[in-house]
Order: sequence, then C-alpha cells, then structure tokens
Amino acid sequence: MITKPKIHIDLKQVESLAANGLTQEQIAAALGISEQTFYKRKRDNIEFIDAIKRGKAKGIALVTNKLM
Repeated sequence: MITKPKIHIDLKQVESLAANGLTQEQIAAALGISEQTFYKRKRDNIEFIDAIKRGKAKGIALVTNKLM
C-alpha cells in the first residue's frame, strides 16, 4: 500500500481563517487542501479542531465587542 506524505497545516493559519468567518470549505481552499483532507484532519486531529473552535470564538468576540 502506498501512503501519501502527511500535509503540514499551520494551525495558527487555520485559527486566523476561522476567526475571519470563513466556512470550512473556504478554509480548505485557502490552505490549498481538498475538503476531503480538511475533514479527515478534523476527524483525526484534536489540535486541528481546537484551532477552528478558538478561531470561531475569537471572531464572535470581535464582532460582539464592535457591537457594544
């Protein structure tokens, strides 16, 4: 069986993209990976999921602060 080399994904970039309100499909495109790779990494990597959650929380906090 041939295995592909694991693609390095910068979690800080993932967090930043999520903070800017991008959808998961848009984040995958911005990272230059397929949606399949995005969802596989999300399924297999807790740090990846945490980066998305942190980013979304930062984005919501920023919008909330602007509204106040």
